[in-house]
Amino acid sequence: MKTGEYNFGNLPGTYEYSTLIHELGHALGLEHPGNYNAGEKNPTPPPPGRVFLPFEQDNSRNTVMSYNPGSATAGDAGAPEPQTLMPFDILALQFLYGVKNNNTGNDVYTFNDTNFKQVATIWDSGGIDTVDFSGLSADEVYTLRLAPGLPFTTQAALKGLDYNLEPSQGAPEGATYKTDTFGTYTSFTTEIENLIGTAGQDEILGNRFNNSIQSGNGNDTVYGGKGGDILDGGVGSDTIYAGREADQINGGEGDDIISGDRDNDTITGGGGNDRFILAPGLGTDTITDFIQGSDELALSGGLTFAQLAIVPQAGGSAVQISGTGEIIAVLSGTTVALGASDFTLA
Repeated sequence: MKTGEYNFGNLPGTYEYSTLIHELGHALGLEHPGNYNAGEKNPTPPPPGRVFLPFEQDNSRNTVMSYNPGSATAGDAGAPEPQTLMPFDILALQFLYGVKNNNTGNDVYTFNDTNFKQVATIWDSGGIDTVDFSGLSADEVYTLRLAPGLPFTTQAALKGLDYNLEPSQGAPEGATYKTDTFGTYTSFTTEIENLIGTAGQDEILGNRFNNSIQSGNGNDTVYGGKGGDILDGGVGSDTIYAGREADQINGGEGDDIISGDRDNDTITGGGGNDRFILAPGLGTDTITDFIQGSDELALSGGLTFAQLAIVPQAGGSAVQISGTGEIIAVLSGTTVALGASDFTLA
């Protein structure tokens, strides 16, 4: 079908397809998020009962009801248009009509080099779900965030698209705002538990649930966040911050830096020369494969080796703070005497 300048037969990701979703949003009761209804010449306050989004949030990566960035701006940057309702839209519709079930099974969302470069939202309301990025090429640096409302994208695309608001919208003259060139987002009520990373360099952020994260090959940085997580660095020199609650961490092959952070974690460095970060007040970490002469224990939080005592235990050694008696790590399977050369400052 073709009506005037709008060709609604065009594929998802085009301006025409996004316009169709935009108009369906109006039919469902959604309004524009800013002061730019047709015919408005001067900035005016929102009508009674309505609010406008802050200028920095008024963009199509948050809501398909936004005019920003304009199609010319996005097109010049090679940026796609939304092909679904976006996180703010879904949240507003759930407020209007209630939260409906959608994709309630154990779903796997698989990405490749084509469908990764889209603007879309995952809406999933149940099951133990996985996002799989293992099919992506290794020549990018990726930002993969499980937290609701945040994107799966590349570091280059993250806040990589500038947009300006018209003066009639009330924005400061000449002000420029940023949004993502592309990305797949999760709705604010979506819970994705598991993530499989790429063969490239990833920055991965977990959420408050019990995550299973395999960062894959490449030199990755992983933040587990809340929840009792299972974190696997795979091949590459990774940096892993486990976050809160008791986690299971495997650095995999490569020279890794691993911090169990809070609670009692179980840590395996894997192959390579690994560094395990220890600090007071964060729980007792069990390190399963410390190799003297290859691995090292990195002290943070003001700790020094002079403050420590190495206490032999059955089948291992405990690292204890002498003044408080707190055991900050147990090195299972390590019965050789540890000395200052096994420690460094983080």
